[in-house]
Amino acid sequence: VLFRSKNIKVIEKIVSNQYQNGLAKKIDVDRIKVNLTNLETQREQTLNGITQLENQLKYAMGMPVSNEIILPATELTEVTQLPLLTDTISLSNRTKIKLLNSTDKLLALQRKAYVSEYYPTLALTGNYTYSSQSGGFDFLSSNSSAIGFGSSAIGLSLRVPIFNGFLTRSKIRQADVDITKAKESRKEAVNGLNLAYENAK
Repeated sequence: VLFRSKNIKVIEKIVSNQYQNGLAKKIDVDRIKVNLTNLETQREQTLNGITQLENQLKYAMGMPVSNEIILPATELTEVTQLPLLTDTISLSNRTKIKLLNSTDKLLALQRKAYVSEYYPTLALTGNYTYSSQSGGFDFLSSNSSAIGFGSSAIGLSLRVPIFNGFLTRSKIRQADVDITKAKESRKEAVNGLNLAYENAK
C-alpha cells in the first residue's frame, strides 16, 4: 500500500502538470486524488490492523499488551517464565476484578480450613432436660401430683487426628491447585482488559 501510494503521488504530480499545460482533463486529476485518498485510508486501516494483531499476539503469549515486542538480534532462547503482568489502567473497580478478589479470599480461607484439620480439637458440650410423670394432665398446676425431675450433663471431647488415609493432604493439594488456577485466571483477565483498552485507544 505504501509503495502504491508513493507511485500515485508521483502520477498525481505528473497529471497535475499535464492539466496545467492543457494536456490532461480535470477529471483525470480528480480521479488520481480520489485514488490517493483511498490508498491513504487503506494504509491507516492496515496500520491499525497490524497494531490490533500485535496486541492479540501479546495477549496470546501472556505478555502485557502495553509492552512493545522487541526481537533480539540473536536466536530466541526457550522461555522459562512468563513476564509478570502489570496494569496499564485502573482495574480495581471492575466487577470482574472484584469477583476474582473475592474468589482468592475464599480459596485462601478454604485452604486454611483444610490445614486446620491436622490440629487437635477440644469441644465442650452440655445439656439440661426436665421430665415429669403424672396420672393426669396436671403437670403445670400448683397442686400437681406429677413427679418431676431434672437432669443435666456436661461433656468434654478431645479429637486428635492420627491418620485419615491422606485425605487432608489431598484436600490441601487440591486447594493449592485451585489457588494457582485462580492466579492464572486473574492474569488472563487483567491482560484481556488491557487488550481491550489498547485496541480502543
